[in-house]
Amino acid sequence: MTERVESDMKSHVRRVPGVSFHRQVYMLLKEEINQGVPAAGFSLPSEDELAARFGVARVTIRTALAALETDGLIERRQGKGTFVRATVTVAPLQSSMADLLVHMRDVSSHTEVAVLEFEYVGPPAQLRSERGGENALFQRAVRLRSHAGKPLFQITTFVPEHLGRTYSREELAGTPLLDLLKRAHTGYYSGKQIVSATVADLIVAPRLGLAVGDPLLVVKRRYYDKKGDLVEYLEMLASPSVFELHMSIEPSEL
Repeated sequence: MTERVESDMKSHVRRVPGVSFHRQVYMLLKEEINQGVPAAGFSLPSEDELAARFGVARVTIRTALAALETDGLIERRQGKGTFVRATVTVAPLQSSMADLLVHMRDVSSHTEVAVLEFEYVGPPAQLRSERGGENALFQRAVRLRSHAGKPLFQITTFVPEHLGRTYSREELAGTPLLDLLKRAHTGYYSGKQIVSATVADLIVAPRLGLAVGDPLLVVKRRYYDKKGDLVEYLEMLASPSVFELHMSIEPSEL
């Protein structure tokens, strides 16, 4: 029996400078699918029903559905309709230091990595205030992590030069950075994390299979050794459909 999700919502799209109607429909449907409405295995309304709901032409709906199919979110079955596919499970970002390290190891073991950039640079603005950071060199690497060929997130790391010189680009492609740092007789003792949001730019969007302007989750982390010296600065960019931030609230904090 075919499962359907009926919707009484009227979501007529509006003219927005620089954003086409089919793009708006695509983003609205993608958000609903990521929220589980409709869930995997359920069919979408017909093109006529979607056109009526959004107040657009059928050709606009077809273009939006084609983009969702390219993203692997839906599949069209001849004579049966369009169905939501099972997607990559959202990975929770835990808030404690111990959970973060476990999460990093889990991600490393279940994803493929490609090193896109590997170079030595001066300190970025956000690191100049770190101890000894104003005139320091850093090993900067940009990596793309994927699962089953689907891009998940981009990570940019800055590691002090004396640590960065202990590993190569090839080693970074095959070994978690934490393991390489431990090999250099250092590691993470403490850390700080900031979570914010941005939009995909002309460089990041194609890497993550997104459109320019799509929302992105930004995770910035600083890791320090026992002496309080910076070991690694990390910036991760990911779609909200891939990552969530989970935090526990103790009774004393309410």
